[in-house]
Amino acid sequence: MSIELSISQMASLHGLSRQTLIYYHKIGLFSPQRLDENGNRIYSSAQIPILREICTLKSIGVPLETIRQQLFRRAPESAAELLERRWREIDEDIRRQRDIQKAIENRLILYRKGKDLEREDTFTLEHLPRRRGAFQAWEKGPLDRSALHMATMDVRKWLTARGLILSGSMGSLLRRDSLYTDTPLAGAGSFLIVPETAPETGEFLEFPEGDYLCMYKTGMPYEPEPAYHMLSVAEKRGYKLRGDIIDICLLDATFYDYVHLKSDFCQLQILLA
Repeated sequence: MSIELSISQMASLHGLSRQTLIYYHKIGLFSPQRLDENGNRIYSSAQIPILREICTLKSIGVPLETIRQQLFRRAPESAAELLERRWREIDEDIRRQRDIQKAIENRLILYRKGKDLEREDTFTLEHLPRRRGAFQAWEKGPLDRSALHMATMDVRKWLTARGLILSGSMGSLLRRDSLYTDTPLAGAGSFLIVPETAPETGEFLEFPEGDYLCMYKTGMPYEPEPAYHMLSVAEKRGYKLRGDIIDICLLDATFYDYVHLKSDFCQLQILLA
């Protein structure tokens, strides 16, 4: 035997407001059993399982319109299909949240290094993980900050169009062989570090895991003098080097007014052979 319930009673049983049930009625999701002579909504206890299911599906993030369609064609197969689809959505959300968390971790690493402004020209040996970067060579001609910003944004636009979560870790690559020629910036360019979950397509630069000689410096990446200094020190210390010079930006122009910088604070890195 069913029991008749007022809208307030039905709402209270499910932890809802009266306004929510009124809205559900208006959109055709959950209607009262009848209206009394005063127009009040009257529900039946037999309707409790239906509203309970609505609340359950809503609590796991299923849209109300999808719930309405599901209840209209209620069957074990369609109910299972709905939950499987929601499972896949959550699985993708978790993956993206992990990418975001990793992006925050990578940015924190840079900022923690960036606090050591007094360490300019300090050399360290660091074991760094494998990284990959989306690279774009600089166009020929005079380089300035505007050209650098535009090159970086071209790379960023390409990556975000692919749905990748970026940490903001960016830098430049100087070709070691070019530094000893009349065109020291030949082949040099900007890169953005891509997340570890980015496809292994071979279209990204790879910076291998290994021991790196590192040097803190203040300056723009198209100013090669710090790179020459680093190579000179490496030669004097007898280090054997492999690959090109990575210029990782630690603090960019957004910090200039707050930490008394006039140029980017960076770390040069080169892999030891």
